[in-house]
Amino acid sequence: MQKMSYVKRSIITAACVALCVILPMAFHSIQNAGSILSPMHIPVLLCGLICGPAFGLLSGLVGPLLSSLFTGMPPMAYLPPMIIELAVYGLVAGLMISLIRTKKLYVDLYLCLVIAMIAGRIVAGIAMALIFVPGSYSMAVW
Repeated sequence: MQKMSYVKRSIITAACVALCVILPMAFHSIQNAGSILSPMHIPVLLCGLICGPAFGLLSGLVGPLLSSLFTGMPPMAYLPPMIIELAVYGLVAGLMISLIRTKKLYVDLYLCLVIAMIAGRIVAGIAMALIFVPGSYSMAVW
């Protein structure tokens, strides 16, 4: 497989960041769809898988920030932990897709997504417990 150029990866990352703003607006117009499906997570994971860890990390940092500035979603109280969680999603998804090689595409994708989502939730949980809401965030959440 041929490596993508820097410009192509940058354009795909910009499109994923734009989707981080557009998808939540579309899904939140349907009752409870936004909270059930977590639409902002999808473009960040895709960016990490397609463009690699650096661009996935960038998408995870910039996407929620721009979405919050333009639409107010996520609210400022939830923004810092969500930025951390999505940045880890993009970074780990990009790292895992380059490391996992089972010769079965679907197995590779599912393993990468599961590992990235677990890592993102763990890091976001640790950040919440230690930085953002110390004392009121416990293992009972898990």
